[in-house]
Order: sequence, then C-alpha cells, then structure tokens
Amino acid sequence: MSSASAMAVHATRTTATAAAVVDAAAPAARRGRPLTIARVAAAAGVGVETVRFYERQNLITQPLRPATGYRIYSLDTVHRIRFIRHCQELGFTLNETRELLRLNDEGADCERACGQVAEKVHELEQRIAAMTRLRDSLKLLLGHCSEGHCLIMKELNLEGGCNPECGIN
Repeated sequence: MSSASAMAVHATRTTATAAAVVDAAAPAARRGRPLTIARVAAAAGVGVETVRFYERQNLITQPLRPATGYRIYSLDTVHRIRFIRHCQELGFTLNETRELLRLNDEGADCERACGQVAEKVHELEQRIAAMTRLRDSLKLLLGHCSEGHCLIMKELNLEGGCNPECGIN
C-alpha cells in the first residue's frame, strides 16, 4: 500500500472514530447535560489543554461561565474542533486553518476553498521535490563509499563547499 493510500485510510478511520465519539456526546447534550471542557475534549478526541489552546488562538470562542463557574460549550464547538483537527491532519498550518475556518464561517464558495487547497498542494509538491533531491544526494554518497575511504565523512567535513586540500583555513 502506498503512503498516500495509508494516509487516506488513517484519515478515514480517524474521521469515523471522531464521528462516533461526537455521536456518543450528542445524546448527553440533548438530554441537557452540560458539555464541560472535559466532555468537549473527549468528544472531539483532544486534550483539555488543546481546547484551551484553541480558545487562546481564537479558533473557538470561550463560552460564558454560568453561576457554577464551569464553561458550558455547545455541540458546535465539538464540530469546530474536529474541523480544526482534520485541517491539521491534512497538513494545514494554524494560520491556514484559521483562514479555512473563516471561509467556513462565511459560507464561502467552493472556489475560495479550492484556492486554499491548491496552494497547499503546490507547497507540498515543492517540499516533495526538495526531499527527493535530498534523498538522491544521500544515495549518491552511499554509492561512493568504500572500505577504508569514507566519502560521506569527507563530504560532511566540507565547509562552504571548500575541499580540505584547497589550502584555505
């Protein structure tokens, strides 16, 4: 199985698991049981500190505290956190996720969202090309190794591309 296929299977399993957790949390919310930060975190599959981090980053809103002093969240917060986590799984940065959330909140058209995804695909293609060049360079080094003469160590000792025999200190 290719790594892309494996990632897709993992993302599908993760999404299905998260959906099952949210589905399990929904009846509690409908029964009037408050969704505290611990319940929201469990339902979204994150830690309590992650929920607090998202609040500090203004990715989710911090709810008002009733007389009990506990924050009470809506089920929408769980869905928003799942959205954020899915963006992270797909490799989006925090700022890119923030933009996707904004587009989602505005009910933006598909074209704008596709533009964001196309930019991410382009960035990933550039990173893959750079990693491929790096891999090929390392393989070339491996191919030139022989017993008693380590080209790898010689290559790694070059500073700024200058050969140690060049006479410049």
